[in-house]
Amino acid sequence: MLKKNKWKLLLSSLVVLLPMAVGLILWDSLPTQMAFHWGLNGEADNWSNSIFPVVILPLVLLVFHWVAVLVTLLDPKNKNQTKKAIGLIFWIVPLISLLLGTFLYVGAFRIEFNVGMLVPAVLGLTFIVIGNYMPKCKQNHTLGIKIKWTLENEENWNATHRFAGKVWVAGGLILLLCCFLPIDALPVVVLIAPAALVVPPVVYSYRYHRKQLKMGVEAVKTPETREGRKAKIAALCIVGVVLLLCSALLFTGNITMRYDDASFTVQATYWGDLTVEYNAVDSIEYLDEKMPGTRAMGFFSPKLQMGTYLNEEYGSYTRYTYTGCDACVVLSVSGRTLVLNGADQESTQAIYQELSAKIN
Repeated sequence: MLKKNKWKLLLSSLVVLLPMAVGLILWDSLPTQMAFHWGLNGEADNWSNSIFPVVILPLVLLVFHWVAVLVTLLDPKNKNQTKKAIGLIFWIVPLISLLLGTFLYVGAFRIEFNVGMLVPAVLGLTFIVIGNYMPKCKQNHTLGIKIKWTLENEENWNATHRFAGKVWVAGGLILLLCCFLPIDALPVVVLIAPAALVVPPVVYSYRYHRKQLKMGVEAVKTPETREGRKAKIAALCIVGVVLLLCSALLFTGNITMRYDDASFTVQATYWGDLTVEYNAVDSIEYLDEKMPGTRAMGFFSPKLQMGTYLNEEYGSYTRYTYTGCDACVVLSVSGRTLVLNGADQESTQAIYQELSAKIN
């Protein structure tokens, strides 16, 4: 199947990398710091050097694209899969890459747009498209609702996917209407929507299974083929690599400070760097106690806490901190709170002294 679809894979891969090509062409016009994440309130809440959103993000998406396509094509049950279902796998990541690239460059050139309103619209359209394809998807191990009862019985698979298709199309239409809700309600919608669209088909499949048992229909387990074993080994290898990478992320990484004449930059592993001008700092404070906060968006590991956090005293604030050090430096930057520290109390005091001297 890979040889049969090699040109489609090549074309879709080029589409994934198209935003990178656009960024490289516009490189001299791009700001040095670009927003690459927006909260549901529509405000950018994380920035990095332009190399990350322009080059690294498309390459990461390309890896995900190849993994998704290869795992799908290695499944022997997809040899007779419908062309529309296979085509969906080829074009999901490219469309995500184009959409993300549009957000990045619109934000980079300061064009006004409301990300919060676009999120439910994009999700709604995605669910509608997938919902239309679900009833056409044949039984397999990589696409669709892959649970015990659907995989063991083709009739259950078909009935569940016909039902799921209706649920997803209806849910997508409701999400489109959610674009008109107040911005504060959107986080709740985005969190609830996926669960609301997944749970009903699973319950339906189980009830269908129970109905079949009462009628005397037994589950039929498909014997494992050589191709199936290869697909399983490939999937296990991918899972193993992902687990190794996740383990590395949990226990590695650093936060370093770079002090320039007019600004300082917080350089962080696994997260976007942040540059702050000294004249934008309204106040600076050194605290010995641990800064409380709930992570809203960002990176968290046993070693590092970075991103957007929330607490009662400061509301939404940005932090770049080591988890092993309670002391921290709290800055007010243009009305927003920034929390920093070093790997230990001594290095945190050094940050406070250096910044105090620069700011004052």
